[in-house]
Amino acid sequence: MELSPDFAFRPLPAIENETLQPFPQVASPFGPLAPLVGTWTGRGFNTIWRPNHTPADQDRFLELNLTSDQIEFSEIPGPIPNRGLLQPDINMFGLRYLNQISDANVGAGLHLGGAVLVAGKDLLSGMGALLKGGGGLVRAILREVEGCA
Repeated sequence: MELSPDFAFRPLPAIENETLQPFPQVASPFGPLAPLVGTWTGRGFNTIWRPNHTPADQDRFLELNLTSDQIEFSEIPGPIPNRGLLQPDINMFGLRYLNQISDANVGAGLHLGGAVLVAGKDLLSGMGALLKGGGGLVRAILREVEGCA
């Protein structure tokens, strides 16, 4: 889904002492997420231990697939408010993404999912159904951000 051209987050009410540049060492408010914007494609490998509904000696089957993967990251306009109870309110900046994975040999779709990655002062997080391997992606980004790892 394309976002409406006039859609942008705006904290209501405004955040006191807001930070619009949470990563001073990076030119973009998206900080370590900024280089992800765009479409990425490549090959991968999928394994799943799944039920086997064919007449056989066992009820499970190890499926192995060479995959064709595509993921598209796009910026979410505006600062996203994160209202704190035990900490002051902060702005976050985020990317939304859509990830599709297909079997490389027969072209059948294996996975389709989307979610949001957000970054803010001392914060990097995923919201929604994180992409397969997303935890590793978040940890890798954190290692690149001074003071967040």
